[in-house]
Amino acid sequence: MKKTTHFIPIFLLLVFVMSCGRHEYPTTKSEQAREFYKKGEESRLQLYYRNAVNNYLRAFKLDTSFALAAMKSAQMYLIFGIEDSGTYYFKKAYQLSSQMPDVERLVIDYHWSEFNSNENRMSALADSLTALCPENFDVRIIDAYNKWRKLRYEDARKSFQKILRDYPNYIIAYNNIGYLYAYDGLFKEAVDNLEKYKRYAANQLNPYDSLAEIYIAIGRYYEAIHTLEYLLKNRHDELVQNEFIGATIYVRIAIAYRKLGQYQKALDYLQQAEQLFSSNYSISRIYLNRFSIYRELEQVDQMEKILNNLKSTITANEFTYQTAMIQIMKNDYNQVLEILDRYKRTDGPMKKSSREILITNAAIEGELNLKTGLYKEAAEQFKLATDTYNDNLNSTELRLKEYISLGSAGDYSAALNGLRQHIKVNPNCPLALIYASEYYMKSGKYSEAQAYINNFLNLWKDADPDTPLLMHARSIQAELSQ
Repeated sequence: MKKTTHFIPIFLLLVFVMSCGRHEYPTTKSEQAREFYKKGEESRLQLYYRNAVNNYLRAFKLDTSFALAAMKSAQMYLIFGIEDSGTYYFKKAYQLSSQMPDVERLVIDYHWSEFNSNENRMSALADSLTALCPENFDVRIIDAYNKWRKLRYEDARKSFQKILRDYPNYIIAYNNIGYLYAYDGLFKEAVDNLEKYKRYAANQLNPYDSLAEIYIAIGRYYEAIHTLEYLLKNRHDELVQNEFIGATIYVRIAIAYRKLGQYQKALDYLQQAEQLFSSNYSISRIYLNRFSIYRELEQVDQMEKILNNLKSTITANEFTYQTAMIQIMKNDYNQVLEILDRYKRTDGPMKKSSREILITNAAIEGELNLKTGLYKEAAEQFKLATDTYNDNLNSTELRLKEYISLGSAGDYSAALNGLRQHIKVNPNCPLALIYASEYYMKSGKYSEAQAYINNFLNLWKDADPDTPLLMHARSIQAELSQ
């Protein structure tokens, strides 16, 4: 009996592996459709999503049984926030997948599971595909991203590096490797790989934006601004034609100016972006960055106005975190507790992972505790959110809030240890400089406090006047002068 049960899976495995090589991938009845699909893939890997979706749709129009073309069309629509079209083409792909060879059927099933936030099935399908058809290009990409999704950054890097060795033209791998290094806090290696990406894909826009994002993370704000404003000046038409990357670049410049306290300049760039781009993806990014600016300026009325406009445009998202932040700033704590309770009971909005839900809950509770003076509890919640993120690039603000909460609780030593570590990575982080100065002053170390506040004031020499953070810095400087 044991021999039989072992023989059948092995036999099926051999049949499946053999089937990987028997079909030309992807399966379509039309060679012209296949060519359009390939053009779509080329555009997608350069993040030129408008061109990509147009080519995928042409491929599907020529062959309405072309399941992978339907699936890629769906993914492009969803990136732009066009839910109806994305759902329509995903359902088409899933319905057609039963007629496809096994590898394509499982690839589509994997992305269908991703669309429906079925994390367990995604993992099982990724493992099955890797075991059954390990040399298929799409399967190898799924395997690498699956490791990334599971926060196995080093393993994901190695997978992308192997793919790059076998497919030297898969240049976006340098981008992925760069970000994976950044997630592990290895920013020098991140910059090295993104410089390679820019060198090998100088005609593309994405390498410049990716480098700018890392520059901002390590405090090289002026380099980020110079890089991106050069694109606006010299490749503006190309940016407008490629909305995904174009909107991203405008938002990135706004973030860099915001880090320098130049809020009005940041808002001007966001206004320009809104005039140029209209997809839900663009509107979401533009409005959320406006929201962040007005939050730093403590202008609750503007925050509310932006959030109401955002919710009326993108009805599929509850914007739970932003809604809670407004109520916290309005001191309506009962409303915040209701938001948290509802979010927990419903597991958050649809298509959110359990990890995202945990991060959002912890971040809201941290902000609520910080505002109400429960500083130690706030630090614990921010630490939980950051540890769950497990990402040294995107969790910076949460980690800084943890250190600020520790300092507010009077634990200056722990707060300063954390802030100094962050300043080693980003010596120009405004929040880190201000609060390091404040906690050194409260610890009686006035020369250190003076050095940090001087660094901040020099960094913000061109900042908008009378903003909350600048006024905070001036109050520290005044106290030190006494």
